[in-house]
Amino acid sequence: SDAIQEWILKVAQTPVSRFSKVANDNDDAKDEPPEVCIVELGGTLGDIESMPFVEALRQLQENLGYKNLCFAHVSLVPSLGDPAEQKTKPTQHSVKSMMQLGLRPDFLCCRGKEQLEPSTVSKLSLFTSVPKGAIVSLHDVSNIYRVPLMMIEQNVHSMLAQRLRLGPYEKGVDYSMVEDLTQIEESVVIKDWKKLADSVDEPESECVIGIVGKYIEQGDAYLSVVKALTHASIATKQRLRIEWIEASSLCKDDDGDDAENASDETAWDRLKLCDGVVVPGGFGSRGMEGKIQTIQYLRENKVPFLGIC
Repeated sequence: SDAIQEWILKVAQTPVSRFSKVANDNDDAKDEPPEVCIVELGGTLGDIESMPFVEALRQLQENLGYKNLCFAHVSLVPSLGDPAEQKTKPTQHSVKSMMQLGLRPDFLCCRGKEQLEPSTVSKLSLFTSVPKGAIVSLHDVSNIYRVPLMMIEQNVHSMLAQRLRLGPYEKGVDYSMVEDLTQIEESVVIKDWKKLADSVDEPESECVIGIVGKYIEQGDAYLSVVKALTHASIATKQRLRIEWIEASSLCKDDDGDDAENASDETAWDRLKLCDGVVVPGGFGSRGMEGKIQTIQYLRENKVPFLGIC
């Protein structure tokens, strides 16, 4: 646990300029340690793999003091039944497990399909000893970029500032009851972030990108490619639609017939409807001929193409 604490403290004191291009461009920000360090403890409370880290964080709060370290617990509040009813038992039990391990949550970040109902918030506060104002609803939204905005609407930034004694501290005031201390909504960063979230929901056009690969049925095989395409579509204000095409279904024999997968007659038709095509790498000879023929078609017809090896 001592090694874990030392590593956290070392990272927390590392100058921002090592990681931030903005800081590197700003002489005033160079070599300044960050004001806040965020540590994510993944996994599930109680699992043996995370026990050393849980104990290290417990000891770290003792060493740093209550004012210098706070805990936010992320938990699921499922909606079950018809009509749907929000259930708080999973969160109650996870908070109980957390407290048994010596950690006390300052904030509850509750995931779920719908926004937390007032009765649900009251019940969670009663059985977890977390103030109502510090129970944050992280319900489903139209895109992930709206999550920080949703947290700002619930005044999480001011509660954190009050809890960690950042800026003007009001002694004797419950951190869950403070008003906006930071005026962060008026900052350039948040205004640009709102524009980003709006652009994701309201694209100017649609772009169809085909991915011709060998592992189409394995959902995470091309996850990094999908994320890169998603970010590119956001930057160009377009709605991305991916056309997944199995490489082996594009193989043709000398007579022009589909040799490996004759049942898929629409593969080439779907390929021809794409605005651009990405051909990721793969191992082995299966589907290789289909990739080669795809690349030949794209080059001859001047279709935007990116090959990844």
